[in-house]
Amino acid sequence: MPRRILTYLIPLRILKGHLPSTELLQRFPILNELYTPFTAAIRVGDVAGYDRALDQLERQLVDLNVWLTLEKARELCVRGLFRRVWVATEKSTRIPVSMFRSSLTVSGIEASQDEAECLVANMIYKGLMRGYISHEKQMVVLAQTNAFPRLADRQQPFSII
Repeated sequence: MPRRILTYLIPLRILKGHLPSTELLQRFPILNELYTPFTAAIRVGDVAGYDRALDQLERQLVDLNVWLTLEKARELCVRGLFRRVWVATEKSTRIPVSMFRSSLTVSGIEASQDEAECLVANMIYKGLMRGYISHEKQMVVLAQTNAFPRLADRQQPFSII
């Protein structure tokens, strides 16, 4: 019974930014096999690894009705990658869009400059990053404090109701 509940609870918690502990997953080998590739990819910002896991486990995830939830959680993996770019630039408030594009390329995702800029814009819009894009200068200007807010602290769509 707990395994069936966790099958649906874990993807929802991942979407809210709470990754399951390895101890929890090890108690349920089936869930460990199913969700470990996703949590590992989110922890290191491995977008290509996340996409591979989605492809490999697609049939199982669709059968369990959790594929869409985990596909939506892909943005957390991109956020992790972009956060690593920010840390690599010594937490600079001004980062060229080309740096984010390069990080995507290194991660195995081919993206044009415009696609990288669009990904950054979506991250800002969704509250995963704080800042703005200077399109003219091809520069991302991040907030001085809390440039990457905690996922648990961002406003949820149904919190207004």
